[in-house]
Amino acid sequence: MKRYTRVIAKAMAVSLLLATSLTNLNGYSSIEAAPPDAPPEVNVKILVAAKSEDSLPKVMVIEKIGDEVNQKLLAVRGLPEGEKIILVDLYGDTPFGPTFLALSSENKVYLLINDLTDSFLHVQGEFDLPIPKHLVDNEPAFDRDPVNDLLNITDNLKRSNLVSMTGQMRDVTEPFTFESLDRNAGMTPNIKGLAYDNNVEGATRSFLYGVDTNTDSLVFVFSPLQGKMITKGGLGFDAMKAELDIFSMRMGEDVIINKAFALITIEGETLPGVYQIDLNTGQASKLFSINEPVQGFTVISVEEAPDTAAPQVENVAVAGGASKVKRGKTVSITWEATDNRAVARQFVELSTDNGQTFNPISDQLPGDARSFEWTVDENLSKSKKSFIRIRSLDGAGNEGEGMSRKIKIK
Repeated sequence: MKRYTRVIAKAMAVSLLLATSLTNLNGYSSIEAAPPDAPPEVNVKILVAAKSEDSLPKVMVIEKIGDEVNQKLLAVRGLPEGEKIILVDLYGDTPFGPTFLALSSENKVYLLINDLTDSFLHVQGEFDLPIPKHLVDNEPAFDRDPVNDLLNITDNLKRSNLVSMTGQMRDVTEPFTFESLDRNAGMTPNIKGLAYDNNVEGATRSFLYGVDTNTDSLVFVFSPLQGKMITKGGLGFDAMKAELDIFSMRMGEDVIINKAFALITIEGETLPGVYQIDLNTGQASKLFSINEPVQGFTVISVEEAPDTAAPQVENVAVAGGASKVKRGKTVSITWEATDNRAVARQFVELSTDNGQTFNPISDQLPGDARSFEWTVDENLSKSKKSFIRIRSLDGAGNEGEGMSRKIKIK
């Protein structure tokens, strides 16, 4: 199992005060996981701001491992009385654990760290940023541009307000609009979630995505200052509220993998669920439900879940389903193979003893192969009880197989 963690370029001296990490939380309580819309391929840990009835600001850490989902409620200490956390974003990882940006109900941005007992988060400092109060009062989308070190906060005029982390208001963009040739051109978007990709140390470019609840789709903001967007694809349901976050993983010097997640409340429901979002198609797959009101959503860590599902191999056919083949002739062998992730490699094998033993008749084939041209060996013994077998393996080594109908070799 591989584990990945998002990092920041600059070291943070405050992290040296910590001796423990949110990555090893104890004291979780279990919550019911909703059946996923698709096989869960990741384990994920998130932080949300809890809507508590008392005056104490709280956050909640929720962790999904396989089909089990657990949560832990943490108090936030160090905020002025009556002030609450409404939005959060992972600021970075340190050797001692993650740190978070928190936008408060009083339009302030704080740096949060965990305490030594993992029982609460503590305000380590405040960023002196010119964030107008009206932005906070209108349920803004909120994320940090990791390359340019800017906070992006939307307003009720459907614009991005870009605030430098050094304390200057950089830009107020044009309102979000769909590009003229987009399938949603002319429609008025309602962007409820924004997230930048490539959140890793050393990244030189970062791209902006959003969730539009008017068209119920994932959008790509290809020209942020002009607010120009294109539709990546529909979520698959009617979304009333949405928050988006993208977790980035460096897979070598030049490869960054981005996984998107969203906290979405569907129309007609009162409580949100957590979904994995396909950045290419926009399709949303539900991972689990949350059984109480929350807001402000960020991903702490992502794990590849163990892959135990074997590829499925079907419809193995020789010469279009023929019952016999001639030695010295070339015939096509075709099949279908699918996997919950991807087929990695395949082999074509022959049995001439009614399936008792099989021998290879091909070299290793790529995972996307679905046919093989077989030249039947002229020296092969005649057989009335022969079979072709396809063995397909995925990247985890899970193996599936399928056999043809019985064939005669003449």
